[in-house]
Amino acid sequence: MLKAKIIKIDSIIYKIETKFVFFMLLIMIILSFLQIILRLVFNNSIAEIEIIIRNIVMIGCLFASSIVTYNGSHFRIEIIEKFIKKPKKLILLKIISQIFVIIASVIIFIEALNFIEMDIGIKKTIKDLINFNFQSSQIVLLLPIIFFNMTLHSIISILKIKELK
Repeated sequence: MLKAKIIKIDSIIYKIETKFVFFMLLIMIILSFLQIILRLVFNNSIAEIEIIIRNIVMIGCLFASSIVTYNGSHFRIEIIEKFIKKPKKLILLKIISQIFVIIASVIIFIEALNFIEMDIGIKKTIKDLINFNFQSSQIVLLLPIIFFNMTLHSIISILKIKELK
């Protein structure tokens, strides 16, 4: 029962991520088109748009990698799977690889939190957000969310591995 609820929550997070990536891609296309029009028609552009587009690409790619983690379609060493004939050993290999992804995601999650504290400061950022004082540097606040989602997807993918009878 609990396992089914956890998998359902993971599925909801996945759907939110896919919609967010689509939205980011749409904004990136609109801003890129706007930048081209400004350059060609008005012989001028807005420099901040390029920074925003760069950040959108970065965050969009990282969220897409979280989606890939949910789907389990990230790079694997499939040659090892071809040599393993016993299904129980194959399941063990899948679990070990997911544990490796979990450890890496947790380490990067912690480092993302450290980066935010070092780069812009948590207290100042919270104060700015409460006062609706948004800055482009605050996009890094999405980094811990992304790596938390990757960790969550990897943990839940272990729960989804079918046990052999």
